[in-house]
Amino acid sequence: MRKVLRFVSVEAAGRVEGSGGTDGRSNNAAIADIPVGGLARSGEIPMAPPELLDYAGAGPPEQYKRVGAEFLGHLINLGKITSESRVLDIGCGPGRMAVPLTRFLQGGSYDGMDLNAGCVEWCTAQIGSRHPSFRFQRSLVRNEFYNPEGTVEAWEYRLPFEDGSFDLVFLASVFTHMIPGDMKRYLEEISRVLKRGGRCLATFLLMNEESKGHILRG
Repeated sequence: MRKVLRFVSVEAAGRVEGSGGTDGRSNNAAIADIPVGGLARSGEIPMAPPELLDYAGAGPPEQYKRVGAEFLGHLINLGKITSESRVLDIGCGPGRMAVPLTRFLQGGSYDGMDLNAGCVEWCTAQIGSRHPSFRFQRSLVRNEFYNPEGTVEAWEYRLPFEDGSFDLVFLASVFTHMIPGDMKRYLEEISRVLKRGGRCLATFLLMNEESKGHILRG
């Protein structure tokens, strides 16, 4: 089994380019069949504070929940995770993916990383304390805007995990904020920490003829 680095461009409307459900339907149709209703019942995990939602661009609480539920579908349909998978979320923010995954990863585990200390502290206190297999840590990568006190440059960063640790590595728009050389290093590290047959699911803004056309049409 070889490692698969699969990248997906997700538009604002939620359509996933080049993907389909496992039975040939559109991916959005397949998502509707996934039992994510538990997200609405997860009252034991409070909503992240407004300042953390703003930092991550997560939108208001309703959007935070809706996008989290939608992307759980993408992780299952495209990332091929099961309830026992080990998942790494690079750029986890205020737990938008972690919260719905607490209802799905019954025998698996989740590791979330972010540059923002507030997000990591909140997720550890509100999610990790309730779900011991969910762990959060701050990335030491230096970023002029998000983490100016970081001690490691992105082009030399090593993920703090052993080789072959994860079934899926997920990045939500992280590459949107990175230059090619830094992305190359991250891809090398992602490949290293993935198990054989593991997958990487990443979203990012892509400037091509189609997206330019959408911009021109408003």
